[in-house]
Amino acid sequence: FGKWRGAEPAPRTATVVPSAINWVRPPGAIEPSLFVQACDGCAACAEACPALAINMTGPAVAGRKPGPRIDGAQSPCVMCDDIACVAACPTNALAHVDRSAIRIAQIRFDESRCLAAVGVDPGCQVCADRCPVGPTAITVTAGDGPTITAACTGCGVCVHNCPATPPPLIQLPPTL
Repeated sequence: FGKWRGAEPAPRTATVVPSAINWVRPPGAIEPSLFVQACDGCAACAEACPALAINMTGPAVAGRKPGPRIDGAQSPCVMCDDIACVAACPTNALAHVDRSAIRIAQIRFDESRCLAAVGVDPGCQVCADRCPVGPTAITVTAGDGPTITAACTGCGVCVHNCPATPPPLIQLPPTL
């Protein structure tokens, strides 16, 4: 893999908590074990999402319908102004949270795949240019690639828009 930049190494396996699968959930998702109890799989959050970022997927948990999750590489959360998914949730599995406090995932960086870091395109900064949070979350230094700060929401816009294949930015479920 390359050198990971972040507070901790990337996990090698998915994190599983008894009765709670740790997926990348929509903004405002409550603690995972409470989430699987509260979410009834109604899909109101997915229907309200203007970016079509929320998919109802995965196995049913505890006899319930599949739950919502986000795959930033396919369709990232765009951090819409009204956080429509939270307002649409009838069960409070998604709770109102200030935009500056949203943390839906972790973004990890593998510099061996970054066009700016390896010198293929030293001026590339697509990830930073497209970030809905802006330079407080991600900046790019030529020859070094992106630096991701604690302000990053984990929305996945950087992963989705990166021109490298495979992208050096990887969206992972939040740590529990």
